[in-house]
Amino acid sequence: MTLAAPAFSFGSRHPLSIVAGRILDVFERMGFQYREGSEIESEENNFTHLNIPEDHPARDMHDTLYLKSGSESGQEGKWVLRTHTTPVWIPVMRGAKPPYRVVTVGKVFRNEAVDATHLPVFHQIDAFYVD
Repeated sequence: MTLAAPAFSFGSRHPLSIVAGRILDVFERMGFQYREGSEIESEENNFTHLNIPEDHPARDMHDTLYLKSGSESGQEGKWVLRTHTTPVWIPVMRGAKPPYRVVTVGKVFRNEAVDATHLPVFHQIDAFYVD
C-alpha cells in the first residue's frame, strides 16, 4: 500500500482579476449588472455614437490602434482596438429602456507608450446609471 500524494494547487488568480472581482462585487450589491464587450470595436461604437467628433485627438493614428481589414472589403480604418470600455454602453442602450445600471471591466488599448517599458494595454472599470 502507498499513501496518496499530497494535495497541491495549480497556480493562482492574477492580482488584476482579484481586484476586478472585488470591485464588481460592490457594484453588483448596488444593483448593477456586469456586461462584457468586444476588444475590437467599430469606429462608430468607439467614437461616433459617444459624440467624439471626427477631429478629436483621440481618433489620431498615434493614439488609437486601427485595424486593417483589407482593401477589398472597403472597411479600412473602420475597426479599432477599443480605447475605453464605454462602447459596451451602446448595445445596452439600444436593447432596453431605462433604468440602466451597467458596469464593465476589461482591457483597453491606447498607443500612448513612448518607450519600450510601457505597453499599449491597460484595464479599465466603467459604470453608468441612467434612471
